[in-house]
Amino acid sequence: MNKTILLTTERVGLSTAVATTTEISTWVLVFEVILGIMGTFGNLIICIVIIYVKTMHSLTNYLILSLAVADLLSSILLIINVFPVDGLDLEIPNSVILAEIFCRTYNNLFFFWICLTASVFNLVCVTMERFFALVYPLFYERYFTLKKVWIMVVATWIVAFVQEIAAPFVSAYDPETNQCVYGFKNTVSQRINGLTIFLISYLIPVIVMIIAYYKICRTLKIDAETSSQQASTQVLSLLSARKRVISVLIMVLGAFCVLWTPNQLVYLFQNFDIFLFSVSSMEYRLFRLMALSNSVVNSFIYGFKYKKFRKSVRIVFGRLCLNDVNSDETKLTVITSQLSQR
Repeated sequence: MNKTILLTTERVGLSTAVATTTEISTWVLVFEVILGIMGTFGNLIICIVIIYVKTMHSLTNYLILSLAVADLLSSILLIINVFPVDGLDLEIPNSVILAEIFCRTYNNLFFFWICLTASVFNLVCVTMERFFALVYPLFYERYFTLKKVWIMVVATWIVAFVQEIAAPFVSAYDPETNQCVYGFKNTVSQRINGLTIFLISYLIPVIVMIIAYYKICRTLKIDAETSSQQASTQVLSLLSARKRVISVLIMVLGAFCVLWTPNQLVYLFQNFDIFLFSVSSMEYRLFRLMALSNSVVNSFIYGFKYKKFRKSVRIVFGRLCLNDVNSDETKLTVITSQLSQR
């Protein structure tokens, strides 16, 4: 499929002020849809489980719920926004106002990037909540409340929106060519924007989370040595549960680093006019898909590694099956009663 796209130093290389024609491989489009579907169902299950299973109602899981919502929205937009922009010959609206809205919010994946950025910030919040709970428990009990956790959740979305707010202003509709164009007024603003996004949405969060988990692991090691001396079954059980939760969150962090690092480095260099790969290269498209798949991977990590979550899934689907059985039994009772009356 041939598609005219605008190539530049945008987050995933979708648009610039210079138009060129490149072929979007079919396998890229297929994977985008597959990832979108898998991410939608996986993260939807996480949301349902945390909301309906009372044993999952904790401050940590509320933050994981917010992370799942961000990943869920990212997965949905991967299907209804990223795939159409990549694979379909979308017509720009005839109205100039609608065309401007289209180019500034849809064609440049504005809302999609807000969701991905919010996912990163939510991951940081989950990390910091566990950090204070395990390393500074007295501080945690005093300052971490349900209200403040929800304030943290709202703040992640506000900060994500603020970070991406430049996108609608550097995207525009060109009525002469009837195309969406993307570009900064000068090289300095382009490089500042690229460096800012790289630092705020990638490098700083990664450094903060690595340091936090390092200190958490040190604390758990010390607690394990103390607990082994006390030989208390209850203490050892609690410590084991904490370790399992931390191992899951460290896997989520590891997946984020592996999947996002190549794309973020390529994006950073692009903003400084250093093109490591051409946009049509296999490497570039692979790095892009890796970054997009991060919203899908988290749900599978929870599903396979978080024992409490797996139990909660069985509880939810067990209730659904039980409701179906009760419904069938009720219908059978009604039919039997009607037959006996004849």
